Amino acid sequence: MAKRVFERNGFTLIELLMVIVISGILAVGITTFIAQTSDTLVSSSQRLNLATTANVISERISREIRSALPNSVRIFDDGSNSCLEFVPAINSSEYLSVPLAGPANSFQIIPLLSGVNRGYVSVYPSSSNAVYNTSSNTVTQVQANIAAAPAPAPAGVQQVTFDGASSVQFPTDSPTRRFYLTTQPVAFCEDSNGFVWRYFDYGFHSNSRSSLPPAANQRQVIGNSLQPGSLAFELTPAQLQRNAVVRVSMVITSPRNESVAIAQEVQLRNVP
Repeated sequence: MAKRVFERNGFTLIELLMVIVISGILAVGITTFIAQTSDTLVSSSQRLNLATTANVISERISREIRSALPNSVRIFDDGSNSCLEFVPAINSSEYLSVPLAGPANSFQIIPLLSGVNRGYVSVYPSSSNAVYNTSSNTVTQVQANIAAAPAPAPAGVQQVTFDGASSVQFPTDSPTRRFYLTTQPVAFCEDSNGFVWRYFDYGFHSNSRSSLPPAANQRQVIGNSLQPGSLAFELTPAQLQRNAVVRVSMVITSPRNESVAIAQEVQLRNVP
């Protein structure tokens, strides 16, 4: 007599529970691993953004400071905001003559090699007061085009003529007969909201505190995410053995309360 053999299909309740428990443990482990990996990637990306923001701000300020007119860099506070101000030099050469004994509306120079040929004229800016003292003629606007001096002037000589035939008399001669063409002052300041602003085209002031323009066409944002009050400028005056040095430091923060501190030093020209 043949016996019938029954095959068992499916799982018992205990086996099913074991599978569910093991699957849950694996799912929790995989989820935790993916979450930690994602969080690490997000944190790394934010740290990179913080470092990039800090580098962009410091590099922008440093590059512009390097073109500063000698002795034009100064530091001041506009309310509770820290500011760095300087006059950008856009060209320079040597002059053959400059009005010292009496006022004149032009003077002759060795031709400029290249670059901008219109701006403000500075001769021997030996101090910050010589640059920003609005009662002196040390900084004066010049005509738009600097062309070769007409005959019978020697060949290759250019003549700088002041706008509107204004008569100018410089108070001091330069020992090296050097002059600079500049733009109006530029200032970098932070505000209480973590933004760094660049101000321009606001004129020369003996004291620029409360003189920075609020107009959108005279200022621009160069960075944000600063820890309020963290932007600091330090100026070490020039000495006989070294140039002046500007130190820029700041702290950049993120919404995750992470921060990056950065500091950079820039050497300035020491020869007016």
